[in-house]
Amino acid sequence: MLTTLDLRINAGLFVLLAGLQLFMLLLPLTGAHAAWALLPALFTNTFWALNHEAMHGHLFATRRASEYGGRLLSILYGAPFHLLRSGHLLHHAFSRTRRERTEVYDERATTWLSAAPRYYAQILGGLYLSEVLAGLLLALLPARAIRALAARLDGPGSVVGPMIAAQAEPANLRVLRPDALAAWALLAAAFRLYGENWPWLAAALGVRALLISFFDNSYHYATALDNPKHAINMRAPHWLGLALLNFNRHGTHHLHANLGWRALGRIDDAVSPSVGMGYALLRQLKGPIPATALERNPSA
Repeated sequence: MLTTLDLRINAGLFVLLAGLQLFMLLLPLTGAHAAWALLPALFTNTFWALNHEAMHGHLFATRRASEYGGRLLSILYGAPFHLLRSGHLLHHAFSRTRRERTEVYDERATTWLSAAPRYYAQILGGLYLSEVLAGLLLALLPARAIRALAARLDGPGSVVGPMIAAQAEPANLRVLRPDALAAWALLAAAFRLYGENWPWLAAALGVRALLISFFDNSYHYATALDNPKHAINMRAPHWLGLALLNFNRHGTHHLHANLGWRALGRIDDAVSPSVGMGYALLRQLKGPIPATALERNPSA
């Protein structure tokens, strides 16, 4: 349960981080000063971690309030909250199973060279771009077309099918459409306001895309298969852990998804492997891993 102090801290972070995103998007400076747009983008992972609290209903005192807060944060992020939340909850259900193994490929069906382009595209910005584009696509499609698309994309090796199918539910679609269109309208307005300085905004969004995508699977890369509750904790200086709202304790989060970020930081976790942050992030650059290698000898 959130304490009064938790709520005050979350509310302060909500105002601060939402304000930083609005600064990046809607308050462009001129000339070289437009480079300041890059500063809020550096807080992307803090911003995502706060929205993650909303996805689990931990942002504010009630789930309904958390959902409204998450919707606003997601519009500033560039994609609808219901889509992001569906994807994240499916991640908790299917992580490291055949449905969600970002870096894992079946060497009996494909090769490293075939798996590598898609893998590197995803971790180097593609994940964020796919979320933003998917939001707009689903907002423009009728429910019948969304269900057909979900059926076409469904398969044992992906969570995309069920994630998209969930958006066709009338209650979800009524919320997804205005949120996705608002997110795109905000981006369009931002590029118009930046005018000739638009490359700085594009660079800031590129930083956001890279930070989101590069961190996403780093907590699971090369870990044991078929255990959705398993992930690593990244060792980091105390200040950095706070800046990430303890999201670096991702293994602990998978074990205790019912806890908010402050309570998560107080858990003594002797189960999840602990890996240095720099190593955990950079080892992903080794690329895709054949499934049989992890079945024989998981590294974390």
